[in-house]
Parts: sequence; structure tokens; C-alpha cells
Amino acid sequence: NVRLEASNSLTVTKRYRETRLGGEVQKAPFPNSYTIWDIRISIPKKDLGQMYLEEGSKIVVQDTFSNGLSYYDVMDNTPEPIRSGNTLTWEFDAPTVAEQMEADGDLFTIDLRVRLRVGNNNNLVGTTQSNRVNVNAKFIDGNDQTEQAEANIYIVDREESTGEISGTVYIPAFIGPSNGNGGTGTNEVKNPNPAVYDDAYLLFRHGINSFREGQNYD
Repeated sequence: NVRLEASNSLTVTKRYRETRLGGEVQKAPFPNSYTIWDIRISIPKKDLGQMYLEEGSKIVVQDTFSNGLSYYDVMDNTPEPIRSGNTLTWEFDAPTVAEQMEADGDLFTIDLRVRLRVGNNNNLVGTTQSNRVNVNAKFIDGNDQTEQAEANIYIVDREESTGEISGTVYIPAFIGPSNGNGGTGTNEVKNPNPAVYDDAYLLFRHGINSFREGQNYD
């Protein structure tokens, strides 16, 4: 006798996309800004040994985030989720077996985009906020499969995010060799890039210049 076993495959990805405030993309998330997250669920179709989804079952997606984040809305035609505390839930109907047999590529795939607001609390600065998604699907063998993915963001002070930082700029100096005998370049020609033999003695100079130049940058 020959025993053939089918297998299933369920993948989910979670990605922090960007931070916005007032319609403008920001460099990093900070208190009272809006973070955008992407979720992608895919159940690819195999050429051989495909285990189909159970017809009439639900594909359940749950997105749970840290207390420093709160739900604001969904974007790009993402359906409105069921909200319970810090968890968002979507339920999708599994396609029929006939639809799955005729599918070209994936048995099921969907993209979700969610906007979460960072709390208006400076105590969040310096913390890491997480966002985890779990997906559960039932296959025709009666078994459930659950997969999860997680992404994290680091909350910074708003000034750090916008680049409006008061302080001193340190200007580094790095000067390469000018020959194979220990000579170095100058401030005008920092990397002479000489042609040397393999027994050459090469000298590199590095350091930090004075604060004089930094005064121009506050």
C-alpha cells in the first residue's frame, strides 16, 4: 500500500509601516502620533499534496497591541474589526472547496492596514510597544492551524523624531595614508589613496575636532 499525506501552509506577516502626524510622515513614533501597521495573511496553493480549508469555517485574525497604543481606524478598504480592549478581531469565510480547487496561486490571501495612536503620555518615551497578530484556520482534516507574527516600535521624544534637537555637533576627523612610509593626508585631501607595496607602513589619523564648527549648528 502507498500512503499519501496532504499538507497545509499558513503564513502571516506583521510590519510597522510608518508614523504620521498632521498628514506628514515622521521619522519615528512619539507620544500622540499615529502609527500604521500592515498585516498580510496568505494560504498558498501547492501543486501536489494540498490540504484544503474546511468549507464553511472561519479564518480568524486577532491583532493585539501594547497599552501604549490605542485603536484609531482602518485604512485602504480594510474591514472594520470587532474591538475588545487592546485586541482587534476579523473573521473571514473560508472559500468553498470548489473555489479552492480552481484557485490560481493562493487559496486565501488578504491584506489589512490598521492605524494605532500612540498615547499622549511622555512616560511612553523610551518604551517599546509591541503589536502581535494571530491567525487561525481550519482544514478539511479537522485540524486547526495557528500562526503568529509580531512587530515592535520604540517611542522617542517628539524633538528627537523631528530632528529639532538642541545641542552640539561633534565633527569627526579621519585621514588616510599618503604614502607607504607613515605619511598621512591633509584636511584638504583626507584620502590620498596611494599605490604602495605589500610591506608598506600605513598610518591613519582619526579624532574629533573642536566645538568651533558645532556652534553653527546650535
